[in-house]
Amino acid sequence: MNPDATPAETLARLEALIGSTVSFLGMTCRISDLVVSPALLVLKPLAQTAEIQTDSYGQPWRRGQKVIEIPVFEEDGRTLSTDLMDLSLPDPPC
Repeated sequence: MNPDATPAETLARLEALIGSTVSFLGMTCRISDLVVSPALLVLKPLAQTAEIQTDSYGQPWRRGQKVIEIPVFEEDGRTLSTDLMDLSLPDPPC
């Protein structure tokens, strides 16, 4: 990612990567979504088991697939987050 890009350029670049396989903290994941506000990149680990999801009251509800939400920017809304820097993005096509 280009640290000098505008937030809109960064989000456009990340949106183009939806469906791509990436590595995050040693886990192989697929980028499943990009939330614009607040800017979050949503990953789904490829090798995983179902985990228990909770309802709106925090009570166990059902088994579901784990998702990882990575903030795109730091609190200033412009600097790339340290969590995003831990993401290994695919190489651009030649």
